[in-house]
Amino acid sequence: MKVKVTQSSGNRAIVRKQERSIQVVQTSEIGVVPTSLDQLTDVHVSEVNGDKDKYVLQYNASNGKWESVNPDEILDAAVTETVQAGLTTTFMNAVTNDLHIDFGTY
Repeated sequence: MKVKVTQSSGNRAIVRKQERSIQVVQTSEIGVVPTSLDQLTDVHVSEVNGDKDKYVLQYNASNGKWESVNPDEILDAAVTETVQAGLTTTFMNAVTNDLHIDFGTY
């Protein structure tokens, strides 16, 4: 609400300006906004299903798509990576601290 206050020759006047209604219209330049993975063109939907529970999405640069991958494959790839090979020290320390091996009795 806007209010205009004026003063002239000792007289004061308060005038409430007429409120204007504003109409908000939502439009989209890209069409429908995706709400699930199967609506994205760069995700292999056949790769992301109930059989792949606990899998992760990994980008495949060779085909430009996201694919579901077993987390074990990611750990294996980290060890054989040529650019930055190996697992991080933080990860290795966490595994070492939680690793309990029982060799039995001899």
